[in-house]
Amino acid sequence: MLKPFIWVLIRRIRILNFRFFKRRNYIMFQLGQLLTAILRIIVVPFIGLYYFFAAIGQLAFFLASIPSLLLTLVSSAIVLLRSRSSGLFLASIADALAAESGRRSFIERSLLTDRQIKIRETPPLFETPEGPRRLSNAEASAQEIRLRYQKERETVLFGRAGDALQTLSEFATRSGETSLEYSLSLRKLSFWERRQGYLDWVVTIATPHRELIEGHLLRLKEWLGIGVEFGAYSPATLHRACRDTPEEMGTIAGGVKTVSDLLYALTCKHVLPRCDHDIFPTLSPGADIPDATLINMHDGCFAGHFGSALPIVEQSFLSDLYAEGRYVTRLGGASPVEGYVENRVSEYTIDGTLYSFPACTVAVRRRRILGLFVYPRTSKGFSKKGDSGSWVVAGLGGKNSFLGLIHGGTERFSYVILAEPLFEFLNDRLAAINPSERISNVIPFEDR
Repeated sequence: MLKPFIWVLIRRIRILNFRFFKRRNYIMFQLGQLLTAILRIIVVPFIGLYYFFAAIGQLAFFLASIPSLLLTLVSSAIVLLRSRSSGLFLASIADALAAESGRRSFIERSLLTDRQIKIRETPPLFETPEGPRRLSNAEASAQEIRLRYQKERETVLFGRAGDALQTLSEFATRSGETSLEYSLSLRKLSFWERRQGYLDWVVTIATPHRELIEGHLLRLKEWLGIGVEFGAYSPATLHRACRDTPEEMGTIAGGVKTVSDLLYALTCKHVLPRCDHDIFPTLSPGADIPDATLINMHDGCFAGHFGSALPIVEQSFLSDLYAEGRYVTRLGGASPVEGYVENRVSEYTIDGTLYSFPACTVAVRRRRILGLFVYPRTSKGFSKKGDSGSWVVAGLGGKNSFLGLIHGGTERFSYVILAEPLFEFLNDRLAAINPSERISNVIPFEDR
């Protein structure tokens, strides 16, 4: 009797277990359904809100980009129309090659003949009223440095255009018309301006006397070998005077150290025209002589301490700065601003004095925020009064490199005397005082 009872008991237990697990599974299923419903009620609205705000953000970005797109299209149209109206002519590749060959031959012959004479290539149909002018040692050195710095085809032809403008300026002065105020800069054509078989570079001439030179330039088209266009003219000034000491003030942002451990401050010569500590007192800036000098360190002016030495921006890096639109900044002077190299070669006149030593132009960098707001709001220049002598540096290889000295400028851009040819000239002048002396380091002040 016991054995059947045990089997019945086991069977009962199995039935109870089956019912329990069946009920448990049913309860878990119902709980799962309940939780799913709760999650749908709570989470789905949040997901909907996420996609809603994401769509609003995309729409806002699209609407914000419309004005920027319109402004870009309008500005491109303006640039295109301006280039067509102000462009005088482009130069064919054939004319450029012939002009480059003739220019290089002329310079080589002139330097071999006599380095102490003023080398200027007179355009056809013009005559030089007097013989070549004799140069001082400093002028001859600066002239040779300028000519050597013109290496590429476009810079060689830029030099020929500069000689032509100097000749036309003298011609206008002799004719009793006026003394030409002008600036020259070298510009690479944008892709929509280029034409098959023509040089990609033009010389931009900014002058209020276009009517006096336009006809002459058209006749010299083949001889020049480079395109010519006219730009908006804005008179340039030396950025020397400032509010506190308007008579003679600018900026001294640092100095140099020589191989004999001598320290000199570096700035523009017009910043301290009557300084007794100027080691080049007889230099007269203008033409090929750069507006720069070295000053003996003394207690009266220099309270700062030198920081770390900076490398110098070489010509190849300057080409990269221009081509890639890299940003530069200023040490010393007014509050630092960011800029970019607008033209890597320039010649210009300030108050009737021509400056042809290698220089570039730097314009202020302007940002567009959300495609709508421009910062800074005004299009003021990269430098202003009181900034003469401040340094321009560029970030290369993860650290700053010395590009050059602020000399002057217009309301829109600044002229910067390039450091590499400038230090070649200063080394030559130091060697005239002490043949074993030369610059070893370029060092800004720590508070700059």
